[in-house]
Amino acid sequence: MILIASISLLTALPTGKSEWSLKKDQDGIQVYTRSVEGSAIDEFKAVITLDNAQLIDVLNAVTNVSGFVNLFPSCTESKVLEQQDRYNTVHYIRTDVPFPVTDRDGVYEQRTKLDPGGASATVTIRALPDRLPENKKLVRITQASGTWTLTQVGNNVNVVYQFHAEPGGSVPVWLTNSFIVDDPFGTMQNLRKIVAR
Repeated sequence: MILIASISLLTALPTGKSEWSLKKDQDGIQVYTRSVEGSAIDEFKAVITLDNAQLIDVLNAVTNVSGFVNLFPSCTESKVLEQQDRYNTVHYIRTDVPFPVTDRDGVYEQRTKLDPGGASATVTIRALPDRLPENKKLVRITQASGTWTLTQVGNNVNVVYQFHAEPGGSVPVWLTNSFIVDDPFGTMQNLRKIVAR
């Protein structure tokens, strides 16, 4: 989830972001990327429709910190640092990165807005790098933000997962280019399995 990177040559719009570019369309999942002004790191957006699903079950899956190791392909550790209510937390995540790159970790605030009727929900995520002392063996993610947007449409749930982060340190281009597409794609595959259980 957290090592999000891609060098982009797209021209930024006045809003600071370019148009979305479809990078992968497979297994009912679409992954898009776009450049962000002032950053060499692309933002991604992954989209899926979960058939015969209830929004509350999807919301439980994407906010269940203890289950992040099953949701995010590269997550090797996740724990709640502060449980403010059912869907709002401050939590820690460690991300596995292929050798010889150093693993990453991060602290994140998670805030949820649930429509009173239960038809939509938005989970907003942002990095809180100073919330926990750094582990000198890891690289701390200091800049990151994103959202999960969930919408109940009949018996299905539309899911949009959007995220941008600066991975910090030195990361090879081949790794950043693959991670920004493969990791969110794998996340959506895992989400489908978790919700179907």
